[in-house]
Amino acid sequence: LTADADTSSINLASTLVDGMMLVIPKIAEEPEQNVSQPQAPVTQNNKVSLNNATLEQLMTLPGIGQSKAEKIIAYRNTYGLFKSISEIQNVSGIGSATYEKLKDYLTL
Repeated sequence: LTADADTSSINLASTLVDGMMLVIPKIAEEPEQNVSQPQAPVTQNNKVSLNNATLEQLMTLPGIGQSKAEKIIAYRNTYGLFKSISEIQNVSGIGSATYEKLKDYLTL
């Protein structure tokens, strides 16, 4: 890191994946987007990728509006990539009932 790097907006414990780019803004600089995921299909077999989907793509899932989609992205940015689709239950507001509705539409 450089002396003027602002690490307050990133999770230093996140696991990096080959092809991922992590942009660390300078102090007092507004970050555009912290993490760039590897170029991989966002949808696979008509499923939405928890690790790559945009806000709009997450909102296509049943029962996921803007608020829950934002929480999924915030969780991903805070804790790193999802390791299993069931991990979505750790996102605030998504419990087992919602997971049961979503699981057939999700991929990593």
